[in-house]
Order: sequence, then C-alpha cells, then structure tokens
Amino acid sequence: MKRILPIVLALMLMAGALGETYVTYFNGTGEGDGSALLVRDDGSILTPAGLYAGLRLLTPEGTPEGERLYAGEPLDLPADMAADEENYRSYTRVALVGADGAALTAFDYFELIPEGDHIIARRWPDQTDVLDKTGRVVFSASCADLRSDGAGGWMTLQREGERANEYGSAIPIYTFVALDADGTAHPTGLHSELADLQPWGEGLFAAQYVDELEGKSVFLNGRGERLFDSVYEYIGDMSDRYAVIQSGEYNGLIDRDGEAVLDATYDYIHMESGYGRTLVIAQQGGRLSFLDGDTGERLFQRRFPDADYAYAWISADNVLELGGGDESELCDFSGNTLARLPEGAEVNTRYERCQGQPERLVESAGEWPRTTVHLIDLDGNPTSPEFQILNAALWKDGHGRYVTTHYDLVDDAESGSYPAWTSYRYGVCDENGETLLPQSYLSAAVLDLDRYWVETPDRVGMIDGSGKWYCAVEKYMELMD
Repeated sequence: MKRILPIVLALMLMAGALGETYVTYFNGTGEGDGSALLVRDDGSILTPAGLYAGLRLLTPEGTPEGERLYAGEPLDLPADMAADEENYRSYTRVALVGADGAALTAFDYFELIPEGDHIIARRWPDQTDVLDKTGRVVFSASCADLRSDGAGGWMTLQREGERANEYGSAIPIYTFVALDADGTAHPTGLHSELADLQPWGEGLFAAQYVDELEGKSVFLNGRGERLFDSVYEYIGDMSDRYAVIQSGEYNGLIDRDGEAVLDATYDYIHMESGYGRTLVIAQQGGRLSFLDGDTGERLFQRRFPDADYAYAWISADNVLELGGGDESELCDFSGNTLARLPEGAEVNTRYERCQGQPERLVESAGEWPRTTVHLIDLDGNPTSPEFQILNAALWKDGHGRYVTTHYDLVDDAESGSYPAWTSYRYGVCDENGETLLPQSYLSAAVLDLDRYWVETPDRVGMIDGSGKWYCAVEKYMELMD
C-alpha cells in the first residue's frame, strides 16, 4: 500500500527565549494524511506530523506558554475502534496534551473540560476521571459527568435506566448524586434526560429538565439540596455572579442569592464573553440593555424605535455590533458609538483574533461569485483596493492582517459563472491593502503580524513577510509498505 509520509524540516532555527506557540494544520496529499502541529514562532515544531488530527487549546487565553494544555485528537484510529470508523468519528477520542506537544494521557476520552486546577475527562459512555495538569487521575467515578462542589466533594450525573421516547427509541435517564470526598453517595432523588452538569461556580449547579418537577429546572448546592424557592422553565447562561433564567415566557437575571437583578420581563437575555469581559445583553422588543456580567453594573441602553427585535454581540476587542430594523452600528463596551453601518451594506466586523479596538472593517458588494470586497475605516472610507475574498485574520498593535483570495471564473451557458476550484490562490495584505504576501499560495493563514503558515505545491510551513522559511513539511515523500 502506498502511503504519503510528511517529512518535517526545521530550517533556520534561532536560539533564544521561548516564543509564541501556534496550532497549525498540514493537509496531506492523501485521505487521512492531514495533521495538526504545534509550532513556535522561531520555527521549532513540537509535534511530529502524523500524530494529531486536531489540537484545541484548553487553558484560558493568556496562560503562560509553558503552562498551556491542549486536547489532542489522534490522526490514527485507536486499535479498539479501527474496525468501526463511523462510530469513532461520531465520538472522537482525545488525549490531554502538554505545552511541549507531548500526550499526557492516552486517547481515552471523548471530552476534556478544564475546571480550576483540574481537567474533567469524560469517557464514553458513563465513566468520568478528574485529572491534574500532569494528566494523573486524582478521582474517578462511574458517571456521565461530574463537577467539584468546592469543598472536596463532587456533584455527579449517574445513569439510572432508560425509557422510550415518543418515537420508541431508548433514552437514558440520569440522576443527580452528590459524592463526599471519600466517595460516599448522597442521592438527590432528581432525574433528567440531560447528561450535562452545568456548574455555577463555588459548588452551585443548574439541574435542567428535572422529571420530578415536570421538566422544569432548579439550582442545587454541592450537597444536592435545592436552592431558592423557585423553579424555572430553563436556566440559561451563567457568569460567576449571575444566571439567566426563564420564568413563563420571559427571561430574567438573578444573583447567587436568587434575587432578581433583571425582572423576568425580557424577550431574550444572553451573555457574551470575550477579550476579558462578560456582558449581559437583555432584549425587549427594540430595546437593548447592557450589564457587566462580573459586577452587575448597568452600562447603557439602546433603543431602536422602529424595530420589533434588536440584536447585539461582541465582534472585536471593546467592540459591539448592534442594531434593529434598518439601523445598525458599532459601539464600545461603554456605549460610545464608533461607527454607523450604512443601511443595506454588507459589512463584516469580526476578526479571527483581536488585541485592541480595530480600525478597519470589511465591506463587500455584488453577488457571488462576482463579489468585490475591500477594507473601510470607521467613517466608511475605503482604505484598500478591491479583492474577491478578504478575511479579517488579526488586529494587533494598531495593525491588521487579512487573507486575500483570487480565483478564475468559468462562464458556462447552462450553469452560469462559477469559480474554477483549482485556480484558488491566497495571499495576505495589511490594513491599507498593501500586499504582504502575494496571491500565489495554495493556502495561507496568519499566525502573527510577521508569521504566516502557507502551502505551496511541494511544502507547507511557516514564513515571514520577506518569504523566509522557518520550518516546512515536505508533502511528497512516499513509502511503499
């Protein structure tokens, strides 16, 4: 059998202090050859190609380089699942991976959830381990999920039989059981079809769709005792201090004492987190109210008188996009208007990564595949030439990086115009549309202001704006086995 083996070449390595680490991807020439790599900005590749199919950062953004942890998905199927690929792909296995790219556990888990100094590691279907940050199992229980009660014990969801749904399919039933530090169980007598614990921090939990409460939801403490006197239709987003609840048809916000911060009179309330902030966004018709999700401070309101519905979300560092009806705008987290978006304009305000308030937006016009895209400043003035596709990849230190795309059009009398898929080429430009990398690569991704991960016909790797290669994965080394 012919197999394509990627060969990793580390070129022009520079000695020095530990640099930034990026997750990058190599797409091989054959099915199953793609792999994820951990790469430092000096070109050091920490993980060999062919080990991981995917890597996801578990620790919070800003975690020191040497303390980061990842969830790594194996490229090769585990031996016990190799004969059942469809099942494996449905319940992907992962391992805990350290900052140096080494697997700290076997690929035994289908989900890893960071919680304080521990990692909750869920096996399929009803076993959960608690790992320390070295991958050592410090506690294990026969349950679908568990969380710390904040006092040395655990709240668990344990499977307790099945029942048939309206379609005749067997649905597992779970019960909430509190465990002391020594493993002594304290059943709560509450059951649910939802195999997912929702911690509220400091040993509090949301119990959703409880059978004994006609499918309603309540809060529990770490001993499994109900909090407050209220039951809710649903418990939504939670921050360290507040929780969104649904009472009847409407939504409200409560604090950790069960007291109302916002009465249940709102059509919709959700929390948006990003860039070190959590915002509570409450919508009532065309009115939006914004609160700080950590302190409860009421920040500002916006009204859109002609709208029956209004929306808002975090689009970048200290930037909200909000609107209602025919109006839309950008404002900062204090409610100061940054830009009013033209009615009917197609404007993208989101960046893949953002450090600092961006000064450029991406505006597009026309119908696909004859779309034209360019950059505009916050006053709506164009700052770049037109491209066919422009993706906002990074804003940092007052500068932007954008992946640009070129493709050739094929005009067909029956099918109309469409891109020639083999003609796609990618490059990178800055916030003024100046070319940093020409549109000559088979793929391109922005790692930092002067680090890019690109693909050519024979290699994939890291380069800077001068075209200097720091590392490369050669694509066409073949072996016969």
